[in-house]
Amino acid sequence: MNWYFKVLKKYAAFKGRASPKEFWYFLLFDTIIRIIIKIIEHVTGSVIAEVHMGWGGIIYTGAVLIPFIAVSVRRLHDADYSGWWSLTILIPYIGGLLLLGFMMKDSKPGENQYGSNPKEEQKHIRLKGASADGVSPAEELCVISAESEMISEDISRV
Repeated sequence: MNWYFKVLKKYAAFKGRASPKEFWYFLLFDTIIRIIIKIIEHVTGSVIAEVHMGWGGIIYTGAVLIPFIAVSVRRLHDADYSGWWSLTILIPYIGGLLLLGFMMKDSKPGENQYGSNPKEEQKHIRLKGASADGVSPAEELCVISAESEMISEDISRV
């Protein structure tokens, strides 16, 4: 869920790069939220027939439209494409498939004209003593050792 909020914090940031993880997790949580809104609208009967969604869906779509476009552009930058390629979505059928192919490409290693590789930045954060989620390596080791002790206790009971 942190990836979703990370994209929302960069509301209209079209410069820079977005890792595949950032883009796909945003898309995942966006889809889950849309499904929940759709279910609520159908249960309450608040769907507007002409647009196939209710006011909740309309408001949510309006709220995340710019962040979605921004993270898409940054994802294209990460694969070393211009953000203008996002306009291929306007080409019926083929455009969506073409854009999907661009989004599925891995990050271009190293720096490109749009900035440094976000995957490499995450590795540097972990090497400096803290992981991307703010947990120190020592804390991670404590959790891992506690979990392994619990597992070995469970095995010895069997």
